[in-house]
Amino acid sequence: MYATEYFERPNGKQPAKEWLDRLPVKHQGPVYDVIGRLEDHGLDLLGTNMLRRIEGSGPNFYELRRGPCRVTVYHDITRNAFVLLHGFLKKRRRERLEIDKARALLREYLGSQGGKADG
Repeated sequence: MYATEYFERPNGKQPAKEWLDRLPVKHQGPVYDVIGRLEDHGLDLLGTNMLRRIEGSGPNFYELRRGPCRVTVYHDITRNAFVLLHGFLKKRRRERLEIDKARALLREYLGSQGGKADG
């Protein structure tokens, strides 16, 4: 069993959680299902279409996928927890922009850990 948590910015906002709350109900269930699978199976999901590594951002940075929904996730090995950073709907024109937002949130998370997380 793996822990999952929402990244919380210093202003109290949780980008991934707020995105999930705004999703249409028809998408929320499948996304919560795949988050549950991540909690149960962790990185074993890498062999499936549910989890893929995001290249160019160092190790432990992933995209959790369910239909058109994407949630970017950081695996904090020191705490054996998955941190949900950012969510978006896959649209070819915006995908790079959304991944860039997620990378910025990852840098913010790693900076807030004061070197505790393996970046």
